[in-house]
Amino acid sequence: MTRKFSITFAFAVAVSVSLPVVAALDKSDARPNNSRDAVSMLHPEVSSAQEQLLRGLAYLNGDGVAKDYAAAFTWIRRAAEQGLPVAQSNLGLMYGKGYGVTRDETEAVQWFRKAAAQGSPDGQYNLGIAYARGMGISKDYVEAAKWLRKAADQGDASAQYNLGIAYARGDGVDKNETEALKLFRMAAEQGEQTRYIRSKN
Repeated sequence: MTRKFSITFAFAVAVSVSLPVVAALDKSDARPNNSRDAVSMLHPEVSSAQEQLLRGLAYLNGDGVAKDYAAAFTWIRRAAEQGLPVAQSNLGLMYGKGYGVTRDETEAVQWFRKAAAQGSPDGQYNLGIAYARGMGISKDYVEAAKWLRKAADQGDASAQYNLGIAYARGDGVDKNETEALKLFRMAAEQGEQTRYIRSKN
């Protein structure tokens, strides 16, 4: 599954970067939560997890429909419950930010973990960041580096960049500037915007 279907992780602290999907979200545009029932009644025939995810993202971004976080949550949760890893990771993000549902970082981590266990680089990246930030789980830089490494090894540029930061600082791994530089180059070669793992304390 390509990253184009996923919500950008929003627990990480942005450094001079606009987050493509989440940055455009504004809670003032959200509709009341009663739209969940409306979604179920209007489209009971949609059973494909991929189609459910796409509908959820359309509601999330206002793509061809009015922006509606509650409807987005309903569709994305349906896809996640069918075991679609990218939907599971996205559902975790919705819980983490409180889009269409009460914010619950612990629940967010559970969905990241489900996606990561299926080998999803998005799930692995998000789980790594959750460990690095202590969001919904105890802060643990060793676990953060482990999950970032899994995503980085699958070519996730943001994971490569953040793992590079970990090596540059020695957060959860032995400090290694050569490895850090290698990871930064790998991320840069993909030309993807990256997100910073944590603020300097």
